[in-house]
Amino acid sequence: MEQTLTISIQDYLKNIYELTENGEAASTNALAKKLNISAPSVTGMVQKLATAKPALVEYQKHQGVTLTKEGRKAALEVIRHRDEVRLASARASQRVGGRDDLHQRAGPGMPAAKAGTNDVRPSIARVWWTSSACLASIAVR
Repeated sequence: MEQTLTISIQDYLKNIYELTENGEAASTNALAKKLNISAPSVTGMVQKLATAKPALVEYQKHQGVTLTKEGRKAALEVIRHRDEVRLASARASQRVGGRDDLHQRAGPGMPAAKAGTNDVRPSIARVWWTSSACLASIAVR
């Protein structure tokens, strides 16, 4: 069975991976802080991920959350894919003459980077993530 991962699930997997790199389980409070959402919302999603087929995380109340083998594989794929998007965005920005020209070519409605910064990643990532030609679905088999 194949499970397509939503952007939200990808965010959870990536952040759980980062929080558990030291080998310890991630607390739901630490995950909530990192994702900037409420702890009860995190607990709900973690429980969902733990009961998914295949299970992407292992969760025990008051013990934290860790990635399963499938969850770790998916998290690494998410991280790899997002790195590719970031690099492609940087290349696109260079090719079209910089961030201002890139935003202009992206069209109306695309938010610009914060004034006074060179951070085009949020805007560019949105273009790449929503383009079906540039984004293959990340799935767990």
